[in-house]
Amino acid sequence: MRENPLRAWRKARRLTAVAVAHKMSLSEQSILCFERGSFEPSQENFDKLADLMETLPGALRLSWHFWKSDLNRSTSATNASS
Repeated sequence: MRENPLRAWRKARRLTAVAVAHKMSLSEQSILCFERGSFEPSQENFDKLADLMETLPGALRLSWHFWKSDLNRSTSATNASS
């Protein structure tokens, strides 16, 4: 399964969730929830993330969509085998 785009970016730069949260004026918990897929960033936060990650918002949304699709398939497969 693919890794969350934010988490992959953060780990590649050796940044903590706290550091990213500080740069975005969000809580660490919000960043961790984004990375787990507990909830999606708002449009405003997607834009902030894209700016921070130096990518286009549309490109980030697309990679997020692919990651979320993988996550949902993985969760469905796990639930089906239970």
